[in-house]
Amino acid sequence: MTEFIRGARRVLDEVSEARGQHLALSIWAWPTGQNVWMGGTPIQEGLDIKAWIAEGLLDDVIFQEGTDAECQELCKQHGCTFTLFTGYRGDRAMSPATVSGAYEAGVERFAFWDLPHRQMDPTAWAWLRRVGHRDEMAHWDPSPYAIRRTQLHKVGGADVLESLDQAAFSGG
Repeated sequence: MTEFIRGARRVLDEVSEARGQHLALSIWAWPTGQNVWMGGTPIQEGLDIKAWIAEGLLDDVIFQEGTDAECQELCKQHGCTFTLFTGYRGDRAMSPATVSGAYEAGVERFAFWDLPHRQMDPTAWAWLRRVGHRDEMAHWDPSPYAIRRTQLHKVGGADVLESLDQAAFSGG
């Protein structure tokens, strides 16, 4: 994978020079000491993220489900941005609390992924648009945004208070 990343960087640099604007190379991965959803740690899966940052191959690193202090420090040293997607499930699900915790771990940028999860929940829309406002995240009050009961409970068998992700995939 390292040779592939080096090749991608070379091509992007050539195209960047020809166009007169920098084209970024980003990766989305898991913290280096954590197992990815497919099995092993990133290095066991062939992703030598630390070496890629240190070699200056990456512009952006987006981690999912955890911070990585060593990679965050490498990013600072080598001009690579560090971005976090806290996750979608359990105690890592993106929320004002997980965003606040990430701020405490030195995270400055956030990403979000996958349509049929948190952003399908209307109660999340209010705080998602305010990520970046540390004080608001630390003191978030969800009560003004609670879903009001409605006569409509199910659409096509989907509970509207859970989400309408089935509608998203059907083009509804």
